[in-house]
Amino acid sequence: MKMTRFSLVSIALAACLPLASAHAQGFPDKPLKIVVPYSAGGGGDILARMFAEQLKDRLGQPVIVENKPGAGTLIGSEYVAKSAPDGYTLLLTTNSLLIAPILNAGAAKFDPVKDFAPVAPIGSIAIMLVANPSLPANNAAELVAYLKKNPGKVSFASAGAGGITHLSGELFKMRAGVDMVHVPYKGAAPALTDLMGGQVGLLFDAVITAYPHVKSGKLKAIGLGNATRWAGAPDVPTIAESGLPDFKVSGWYGVLAPAGTPAKVLERLNSEANAIIKDPEFARKLQEKGLTPMGGSLEQYRVTVQEDHATWHKVIKDGHISLQ
Repeated sequence: MKMTRFSLVSIALAACLPLASAHAQGFPDKPLKIVVPYSAGGGGDILARMFAEQLKDRLGQPVIVENKPGAGTLIGSEYVAKSAPDGYTLLLTTNSLLIAPILNAGAAKFDPVKDFAPVAPIGSIAIMLVANPSLPANNAAELVAYLKKNPGKVSFASAGAGGITHLSGELFKMRAGVDMVHVPYKGAAPALTDLMGGQVGLLFDAVITAYPHVKSGKLKAIGLGNATRWAGAPDVPTIAESGLPDFKVSGWYGVLAPAGTPAKVLERLNSEANAIIKDPEFARKLQEKGLTPMGGSLEQYRVTVQEDHATWHKVIKDGHISLQ
């Protein structure tokens, strides 16, 4: 039978089509690696090892955790962004992934939205606005009123310039139309110490570190940045419900893969991640660390990443925030 050159090419192409699908169907057939852009022993590292242990059992392959800290999470994030898009190299990080490249545009060699394929959000970090007890405000509405009467006279601390605790304060200023002075610290611990001592008036911080001081009476809770109340402090209202309806801020831990990872591989990883997150024991461990279990579809996480990136880009641009 005589075959044209076109027919031969068509047959060759058709023969290649199943290869990508077959690769995805055989996934995984070797160990996986989860890169953490933070030092060993921190919250992100501990969570990554918890997650890796569960993922190993579900996939039947070793899952190695590798720490690549430095440059405000840029080093580890860039490593994953430039890795082979096959699902074997993943990134477990927070939404600092979206912030660091904006603040360090000259050093960032990747796009946090275009160069990653979201896999699954693991848990949200409840963020609480706490105040020194001497500040004459007990909720968001009272605080906004007080700040408007005293522009530039109240300072808010952060765990470091450009971090989520700093940008939360800047977003609050923008949404409320108030003026506060930012005082950056090298970590949450010294910021909390000075807040309790009265050197600064306010601080956005993770509930796991801030709320114990509220319970002891050394600080008072103004409200939660999250869209919903935190189960660990159900009596503390959200900032949105107590005076600033359009304010919402939270952190999250999530897993991402390099852009271009096959859809079938992403779907498999997303399915396994959701099963892990729904496990009662894993969820309990998340809650002990101040995290609210998340999970969700690939599309839901993609939208979260895009919306968060747009929000922080606007806050940084409109607030003229830089690390210089």
